[in-house]
Amino acid sequence: MSMEIPFPRLTGQMDMFEFGSGFSTLYYSKKVKSVTSVESDKGWFDKIEKSMPQNVSLTYKAPEDVTGYSEYARTSGKKFDLIIVDGLNRFECAENSIAALKEGGIIILDNSNRMEYKKIYDMLKANNFRWIDFWGVAPGSIKINCTTIFYKSSNCLSI
Repeated sequence: MSMEIPFPRLTGQMDMFEFGSGFSTLYYSKKVKSVTSVESDKGWFDKIEKSMPQNVSLTYKAPEDVTGYSEYARTSGKKFDLIIVDGLNRFECAENSIAALKEGGIIILDNSNRMEYKKIYDMLKANNFRWIDFWGVAPGSIKINCTTIFYKSSNCLSI
C-alpha cells in the first residue's frame, strides 16, 4: 500500500526550477504548474528526457559549460516560485538563483550539511534569507543528510 503525504503548500500555479533532474522532477511535475530543469550528465539526460511530462522543460548543459549551467535559471527569461539546487557548482547556482526568484520565492539546497556549502548560508543570509534545516536519511543512502529551505518573511510556502 502506497501512502502519499499531501503537501498542500505546493500548488498548480507554481513554477519551479531544478539544478539537476531526476525522480524529483517527475514528483514535482504532478504538484506544480511547470518545472524547468537543467542537467549536466548527458547519459542521465538521455535516459530520462523521454519520460518527462509536458509541463517539464529539460535542458542539457555540459559540465564544461560552467557559466551556462549555473546561470541557467537567471538567464531563462522566467521567474520561479521554487528553485532546487541539487547539481554542480552549487554556490554559483544559488547565487544566480536570487535574481530568478519571483517575489516570495524560495531556494531549496540539497545536501546542505556539506561544509563547502557554508558559504551558501552566509551569502543567502547576507541577502536577507532565513532558513530551516531538515535532517534525515536520504532515499538510497545510509548517511544522515540535510536539506535546507531558504526563505524570506513573505514567501510562497507561508513559512
